[in-house]
Amino acid sequence: MRQASEWVLRAVAIAAIAVILWRWFRPPAERAAVPEIVTVRGEASTSALRRWTGGATRAGHVSFDGTPDVRTRAWLRALARAGVRIGWSASDAVPIAIAAAPVVDPAGGVRIEVAAPNSARVVVGDALDMSDTVRAMGAGAAVTLPSSADTLLARSGPTVARIVSPAPATLGDVLVLGHAGWEAKFVAAALEERGWHVQVRLVVAPGIAVTAAGVAPDARPVADTSRLAAVVVLDSGAVDAATGAALARYVHSGGGLVLVGDAGAAPALRALAPGAKAGAPIPGVLGALDGRAPRRGLALLPIEDQRPDAVVLEREEVSPNAPVAVSARRVGSGRVAQVGYLETWRWRMAGSDEAPAAHRAWWARVVGGVARAPVSRIASADPLGTPSDPAPLAATIDALGPPSAAPNRSRAPSGRLPSDGLLATIAGAAVLAEVASRRLRGAG
Repeated sequence: MRQASEWVLRAVAIAAIAVILWRWFRPPAERAAVPEIVTVRGEASTSALRRWTGGATRAGHVSFDGTPDVRTRAWLRALARAGVRIGWSASDAVPIAIAAAPVVDPAGGVRIEVAAPNSARVVVGDALDMSDTVRAMGAGAAVTLPSSADTLLARSGPTVARIVSPAPATLGDVLVLGHAGWEAKFVAAALEERGWHVQVRLVVAPGIAVTAAGVAPDARPVADTSRLAAVVVLDSGAVDAATGAALARYVHSGGGLVLVGDAGAAPALRALAPGAKAGAPIPGVLGALDGRAPRRGLALLPIEDQRPDAVVLEREEVSPNAPVAVSARRVGSGRVAQVGYLETWRWRMAGSDEAPAAHRAWWARVVGGVARAPVSRIASADPLGTPSDPAPLAATIDALGPPSAAPNRSRAPSGRLPSDGLLATIAGAAVLAEVASRRLRGAG
């Protein structure tokens, strides 16, 4: 019996050594053909990743309920680059992406834009409160928050996209150019009430303008992107050739310009305007100033012959063929908006009790849409170190490749294969046991 046991121990040692040598010298294709498959449900656990990192697994497949976080994704990508074949699947993941920008308004706020499949239900908010639920229409949805915490989130199903809240925009002054009158008075007042610092240059007579410093004969504004966020031109008579050339340089260098009424027809500004010409004036609808669509009560100089790069922002009524009331375009590094409404002060004075606030908010949106507002800080992680993950599913595909079907468990090994170290230990123990047995029975 002892001799038979010694032969068994010798056979075990030889078999273990043979398996080790076979693993070392077999072709790479053969080694990859029979990998060990490990499937982890839900979030990949740290223990599984550590086991894979230790070299016990040549291939693994991860089935996620949503999508892996940044840390797990980076770990899996490092394993793939180290030679471990990584497969993954996420049957319930939703392809969403989040972006955020500060609202160009002295009142502050942040605008969150989410790309999501049509009709997808998306919950949007910050790290303190998921404050709003929207339904994606077309390519996504947008939400404006008056304020936010450091991290903004968008959740659809089990997938969560996150981004660091942007820093507030740096706002310069707004310059208002026009003839002295009710429109200039109330446009400047609306912007000042909103929080903008407004400069005015109002023409009172040929060659005579009124500024904040008093009467300035033939004074021309200095349009500078370091000081001005936007310029509002209320009529064509407020701009001569020299001023128009200065405004053109200002817009091309990144400034914002709003052309109101017939200002877009001024020879010095015509090349900047979104519409090549203005149509015949359309009188306002009687009684509409106090109704649900108050701007229909304003006279309108329709914007016609839109340039190819112009974007229509507002029409006289909800109809694709209605006259254009507001449009915009990019010119160089800046933006230009054209407003066809005339004497908007009537809305503020003759409208309902909410008219002053609505007039103020509307002018703030028009100016904010073109204003130059650089952001001073772009962070990739919040103060607690949580990194941004604006498009988790897209980032996972970029890091690990496209998803694949989960492996067939019936064809996978039933358990973990012993490592080379374990086999070497077994071989050594078998040899020692055989030698000890031979010594004890005096076999030499």
